[in-house]
Amino acid sequence: NTLAKTSRWMVLMKPRNQNVTYYQVLKSLLIGQTLNTLYPARVGDLSRAHIIGSLGAGRTYVLGTVGVEKVIEMFSYAVLFIILLFLIPLPDWVSSSGYTFTFIALVVTLAVIFVTYNRGFFMRIIERVSSWLPERMQSFAAPRLQGGIASLDILKSNTDLIKLGLWSALVWGTALLNNHLTLLAFDIHLPLTASLLILIALQVGISIPSVPGRFGIFEYICVLALGVYGIDQATAFSYGILLHAIIMLPTTMLGLLFFATSGLSREDISVRSTSTLNPTVAPKENPRSPSNNVEQSEGN
Repeated sequence: NTLAKTSRWMVLMKPRNQNVTYYQVLKSLLIGQTLNTLYPARVGDLSRAHIIGSLGAGRTYVLGTVGVEKVIEMFSYAVLFIILLFLIPLPDWVSSSGYTFTFIALVVTLAVIFVTYNRGFFMRIIERVSSWLPERMQSFAAPRLQGGIASLDILKSNTDLIKLGLWSALVWGTALLNNHLTLLAFDIHLPLTASLLILIALQVGISIPSVPGRFGIFEYICVLALGVYGIDQATAFSYGILLHAIIMLPTTMLGLLFFATSGLSREDISVRSTSTLNPTVAPKENPRSPSNNVEQSEGN
């Protein structure tokens, strides 16, 4: 699942990923997922843009690809929710939130498509609105908007859209299979729709800011979802604990390992992430790096 997400992100950064390796993207993704688990404010998404953007792709551009990734996830959720509607009668606690989330996902998707194919029109509107702002604010906002909107160009390529669709199908397919195999590990034999219901319910539940790790909420959603199929609460709660551990522990442990070896600190995430939206800010160089040694020797 994580490898598929990494490959999809590589496609999203295709125009500017020449200087970025697959391993760097994987490492950044795992660090971001870990920070999102530990911090409720989606700090991990900013860290991804900071780490990969510092390698030459541009921080606002990379942050834009993260935004496109979220839109793809929302659209995929809407498609799966609509499919589930035709397969089983949904309980009210799922359908009410699902309808709202699906509506928002479709509106956001249409907005992204409009901006993608009407970029010039959209930029003219932004320029008119920004003309009312002080010149200093205009110079601050213009390059950031251009960098972020440039990430939408990948959506104009039919070949890349097919790749994004295939990788997204693998992302959701592996998540669905993970849910189903965990049910079989408990010797619970339910139709695949049960695993899909758990997946849909969890996506809505864990998208709401909550305690770090979503402990308790994750398990409670599993209890509710399996209760639809008559599974007792004790078994469903145990299932939720195991599924949560399978999903979170491996990626979090790897993310912490990569974070510890990346040279970043909590101060870096909280302070340097504020410069993520500034494409003109270059990454801080190590005074002992080869490039600085060359500059010093040339100066001498």
